[in-house]
Amino acid sequence: MMRFQFEIVSGALKPGQPVYKPEDFAFDTIDAESNQVDISLLINDLSIDFDENGLVAIWGLCPRNQWRESSMLRQPAPTGKLILKNLHEELSGKSFRLNENNRWPVFVNSNSGWICLDSGLDEITSVEVIGGVIVGIGKDQQITKLWLHPQNMY
Repeated sequence: MMRFQFEIVSGALKPGQPVYKPEDFAFDTIDAESNQVDISLLINDLSIDFDENGLVAIWGLCPRNQWRESSMLRQPAPTGKLILKNLHEELSGKSFRLNENNRWPVFVNSNSGWICLDSGLDEITSVEVIGGVIVGIGKDQQITKLWLHPQNMY
């Protein structure tokens, strides 16, 4: 399994907003500024698309009937870019699964509207890259949590 490392660079939010499409059992990013995707990383069946300037979109299957109700709270995170540090030309156009051996549980706090794909590892730092998309990074510079706050919950 290929290991990817990430770097947070402070800055403004990228355009876009996550939405949940219940008829498709899937997330999508509307109004995203993604001209060309260089690589897609998957958590479960959710794709995280990157270009050379960082994360640009989130989309893919995430059935509501697999979400677990939770009281997890998401604190605000600084805004910026999430850069894939080991993005090389030979990886361009490919997809890689970050959790090959196990699916991450998906938690939802219906009161706050936040949804979290959780590796079970501690989040040391985080960044909001698109309005409503926060990525948690662990001590080994790996993604440990993916937080989504879609415009429409159900």
